[in-house]
Amino acid sequence: MHEISIENRKYNVIYKRHFMHLTFLFL
Repeated sequence: MHEISIENRKYNVIYKRHFMHLTFLFL
């Protein structure tokens, strides 16, 4: 369960980075 939490956090960071990149493209 702890490993899943770590993987989820890593995926969340990648998703946030991608979302910010899209936001900058729109700006």
